[in-house]
Amino acid sequence: ETDPLNEKGTRHSQNTLTKDYNCLSYATRTFAWTMPYDDFDERFDDVKCLLRRYDYDECAEILLDIDTEALLDMYGDKIRQIESEDDLHDDELLVAFREYVGENYGFDFDEDDDTDFHAIVKIGDTWYEKCGENPPRKVNMDDMWRNPSGFYYNSRTAFFAVKED
Repeated sequence: ETDPLNEKGTRHSQNTLTKDYNCLSYATRTFAWTMPYDDFDERFDDVKCLLRRYDYDECAEILLDIDTEALLDMYGDKIRQIESEDDLHDDELLVAFREYVGENYGFDFDEDDDTDFHAIVKIGDTWYEKCGENPPRKVNMDDMWRNPSGFYYNSRTAFFAVKED
């Protein structure tokens, strides 16, 4: 039986290979690679269509709205969108989520434009992130929305409260 939302709490960073989970699943404590969309190719097609009418920053904002709805649908009662850390309950973690739409940063060399998302989680007083297949690490607060590839996530930030297991 699968448990994609890790509701049983059986997966955690000590028993799951770092290549098997990404920033979003680390932040939401599911520890199984998760995306707010189903298919990379469809995602790039959507971005190409959006870029016919909007600039990079506007596209990032549109994707943030789309993905916020997708995350709320996907996670159900496990997460809720909030305005700020002041809205957290005692049994919740704060997750911040952003999008990138901009020039290709090298992930897909066949495209001129690219897209990405990133989620970080605040545990105690410290922000943590997981970039791709790399192990989780503390966020560099001076440059918290700069990807190691050099680009900035250019949408506004969506905040979520995630229930701790």
